[in-house]
Amino acid sequence: MAPWIPLRRVVTDLNQHEVLATAKSWIETCRTQHEKCFFDSTPLLPTRVIDVGELCHKWAKVHISDKGERGNYVALSYCWGGDQVVVARQKSLAWLTTVIPLPKLPRTLSDAIAITPRFGFRYLWVDALCILQHSPEDKAREIQRMGSNYKKAVVTIAAATASRAADGFLLTPRNEPPRREIQFLSREGEASTIY
Repeated sequence: MAPWIPLRRVVTDLNQHEVLATAKSWIETCRTQHEKCFFDSTPLLPTRVIDVGELCHKWAKVHISDKGERGNYVALSYCWGGDQVVVARQKSLAWLTTVIPLPKLPRTLSDAIAITPRFGFRYLWVDALCILQHSPEDKAREIQRMGSNYKKAVVTIAAATASRAADGFLLTPRNEPPRREIQFLSREGEASTIY
């Protein structure tokens, strides 16, 4: 079978070093070898991003971008699934620019903060922490920029397995997919079954 159909093990723990290293290499290949993906220049940073640090995920803080400041960043696409415990507000912005209380964040956000530096990036854009949620002016302005924020991100993490922010996406147990039998006929006429 192997000459005709490459096999790959189904991975259920997305936090494994091997999985993240593979994803990082795919991102780098896309950035350097795919004609439509070439990054000619470093994009302008969104108004606010989360600074996750260089190599660890023990701390994070909201970074308010200077006008014209550029940098590569990751974006997070996820389902809120209800109210968030920690969001950016005018009142909380001062302390969020000092430190984000990681244990209080929903798992999806803390998972994204954990893997962003493992992909080799320092900045992460997440709507809950980068848009002032109780400011109609800021919310209206920043929602208009969301499409651009996702487009300019080097990569967008799609936390599609989580139905709410509290679920997370890295260490969530997944059900094994059901096995299917597919009859296969090789070029040489050899009958076989694929599972």
